[in-house]
Amino acid sequence: MHRYWIAVALGVLVLAGCSDDRAPQQPRQNAAQSSQQPAASPAQPTAPASAGKVNRDDAALDFSYEWPAQAAAVPPLDAWLRGHAETQYKEAHGSATRDAAAMKADGFPFRKHALEQKWATVADTPQVLVLQAEGYAYTGGAHGMPFYSSIIWDKAREQRIGIGQFFDLPRFKNLVTGEFCDKLNIERREKRGIVVKPDANDPFNACPDILKQQIIPVSQRGKGLDTVRVIIGPYEAGPYAEGTYTIEMQADGELMRVVKRPYNTWFAAP
Repeated sequence: MHRYWIAVALGVLVLAGCSDDRAPQQPRQNAAQSSQQPAASPAQPTAPASAGKVNRDDAALDFSYEWPAQAAAVPPLDAWLRGHAETQYKEAHGSATRDAAAMKADGFPFRKHALEQKWATVADTPQVLVLQAEGYAYTGGAHGMPFYSSIIWDKAREQRIGIGQFFDLPRFKNLVTGEFCDKLNIERREKRGIVVKPDANDPFNACPDILKQQIIPVSQRGKGLDTVRVIIGPYEAGPYAEGTYTIEMQADGELMRVVKRPYNTWFAAP
């Protein structure tokens, strides 16, 4: 079966009080009573934003798209995610229905498509909200494919920024490639059970270009950005069976030299 998922955003809930305009008359008070002010009624709390979620399922496609409450609470970001969910659904559903028609015309069984994308919060500080998405797409082949994405949301400017705005990418690559490749080979050894000998002619033993991977600034201690996460999908550093590689590097003082201003203030010292 082919599945395709996409998430629908839920609205922000607000609790509001209700009162009757016709206040009853109060009995006449003596001077001592009238000098006392009545206590103010406590303000009604506002309900927190709900996580966004869209599920659609028919004969052609299973679709799911989700994002966390922290993102749903930011109106422009929530609107972007809602729009992205709709775009993803339309493209995936159109592809699935065309495939179904083609399979029927050729006399072959149709395998239902699937698309799933779920965003999670990996940093939420006074300056920035960072989301990481993990997804899965199936379009009728031997197996589906995972995919990854990220959003860096500048809270003060209320806009998304790209990793190229965040880092001086050529300097970043020169600075961290050695550490990145060493950590990757350690992960390969753990998965394969053998020491990996670097080989530029073998893509499964070579070190992939870090700038072609998903680079995500992360806050693991909650005080500021403190980690750089690099996600490498299947076939980039190993066969499909090895799955995804996730490499994390500490955002130390040396790395701060390649962070563009004013974003260097977003990091917390280890």
